[in-house]
Amino acid sequence: MSELNYAPVKRRTRDEILSSLSSGKAQEIRDALISAAYWDDDWRWAQQQLVKFAEHEDDLVLWAVIAGVGFIAAFHGEIDKKTVLPILNRLKERAALAGYVEETLAEIDHFVTRRKKGDDIDLGERLPEDWRPS
Repeated sequence: MSELNYAPVKRRTRDEILSSLSSGKAQEIRDALISAAYWDDDWRWAQQQLVKFAEHEDDLVLWAVIAGVGFIAAFHGEIDKKTVLPILNRLKERAALAGYVEETLAEIDHFVTRRKKGDDIDLGERLPEDWRPS
């Protein structure tokens, strides 16, 4: 059995996020996209940042795009399906990302589609930055 590898999502300002997004470094871009999707109260702004990187060549960045869409769905109960579903369907064709896309599509169905149909679905709760597994 593998050991869990938990890393908290660092809250960043928009200026910090935008600076990291312009760095050209895949790991910095990934961390910035995840922070935007996880913490920003404006889901449309966060989604816009994700969409900007949906054509990136690095799987690490593309993973962040996929995971970020899932965070927005879980924490806001909203997503622009016309924008993100074509991206997710395209990324699903990459074998290394297909499983992550399936998870995110399930999150969209649960937190967005089912809630909009009237199902009593609670949104996800963000873990505080200082949370650690026990």
